[in-house]
Amino acid sequence: QAFAYALNVFYTFKEATYTPTIGIEYTFASGDEDPDDDEVETFDSLYTFSHNYQGYADIFGWKNGSDIALKASAKPNTQWTVGLDFHIFELDEEKDAWYTASGAALREDDSGESDESVGTEIDLYAKFVYDAHLNFWMGYSHFFAGDFVEDTKSATGIDDDMDWLFLQMMVNF
Repeated sequence: QAFAYALNVFYTFKEATYTPTIGIEYTFASGDEDPDDDEVETFDSLYTFSHNYQGYADIFGWKNGSDIALKASAKPNTQWTVGLDFHIFELDEEKDAWYTASGAALREDDSGESDESVGTEIDLYAKFVYDAHLNFWMGYSHFFAGDFVEDTKSATGIDDDMDWLFLQMMVNF
């Protein structure tokens, strides 16, 4: 009885300088209204969608929640792409858990009294294509904790905003 979906609408201005692209993305995954009954209603994907949906920091997964993302990117030249994404994360069911991109429960409120707003994330990134065999991807993400985070205690130590930097090299052969 669980389900999920993703909707994407993007537009690229092909004739404009730097070929900008703007878009909006909405992802949703069902949560469990009553985790103590025999019905499992939390969507559980077979594979993680790390970085594809829900931001680059992987702080929010495709389980029990929704993400509205506003995205913009540009290509200053053929080798570089730069982008900025803004995510708004909310729970579907307050009694179910907040899950990370790996599917692990980060925290929960059994009473369901907490707010459903997990928080927001901003992602700034750049991709550099050196040649057909070597690419680089770097970025910065900041997670702004929402009311759900403030209303609940964490066993994991994530209680406030969070910063994340990354650098990735991909070698194709």
